[in-house]
Amino acid sequence: MMPRRFRCARVSLDRFNALSAAGDAEQAKKVLDRAQELYGKSTQSWQAYLDAPKNGVEQAQLDELLARHTALIRDAMEVEFAALRANDLAAYHAIADTKISPIFVAYDNAATVVVKALQQHAVDQQASAQSNISRMTMLIIAVTVLALLLVVGIRFALRGLIVQPLADAAQCFERMAAGDLSEPIEMFSRNEIGRLFTAIKRMQDSMSAMVKAVHGSAESIDTGAREIAMGNTDLSQRMEQQAASLQETASSMEQLTGTVRQNAENACQASQLAVNASDIVTRGGDVVS
Repeated sequence: MMPRRFRCARVSLDRFNALSAAGDAEQAKKVLDRAQELYGKSTQSWQAYLDAPKNGVEQAQLDELLARHTALIRDAMEVEFAALRANDLAAYHAIADTKISPIFVAYDNAATVVVKALQQHAVDQQASAQSNISRMTMLIIAVTVLALLLVVGIRFALRGLIVQPLADAAQCFERMAAGDLSEPIEMFSRNEIGRLFTAIKRMQDSMSAMVKAVHGSAESIDTGAREIAMGNTDLSQRMEQQAASLQETASSMEQLTGTVRQNAENACQASQLAVNASDIVTRGGDVVS
């Protein structure tokens, strides 16, 4: 718990004492300045420690450590520095030889208690962190397994909601393309897929109605064609009958023409006979006259 610079400052003080005893005043002054610098830095380190959080340490332990540190600074270090700056080696030795050691021991004991408490807290924190890590690991594994199950469930759900209905829709289109409009189309939902099947069903109904209309028109056309064929057959028969009648009429006309021609010839002959008779009568009248 005692800062390293604090201990270095104590070593520098001992060295200063040795150099002063050896008569090397210049080097001793440098060592004292160095000790003073280290002491100032150790004070800053102590203040940083006081400002840092000390979880896991009881307040009584901290108060004891603070009291021991205050006693160490006030009753030992400050007195030693003051004695050395005043070049009072007797006062320095009075502190260094008799008082400083018990003060350091008391400080180390208090610091040891605090250090153990901090170490135990660190161990507890590490155990808690390890437990949290284990729990987080299990949680991550559970979440991963749940995510995998969710993905599989979503896949099957999408297959049932989208993939399979689209395949059924494709089959419906293929059947209609092949001319099969008799297969009923069922709708199981009202979402976009349901709207698609509704549109397919309307298209099937429209195509069925159109096919029925075309079939009816074809039947009407067939009936009309048959009637026309029958009329044509009847007309052909009538035309044949009329042709036969015309042939008979032509034959009769030929016979009539022959008769008329014969009559005409007979008439000519009769006329000639009449003329001859008239001439005879005339000549006979003449003779009578």
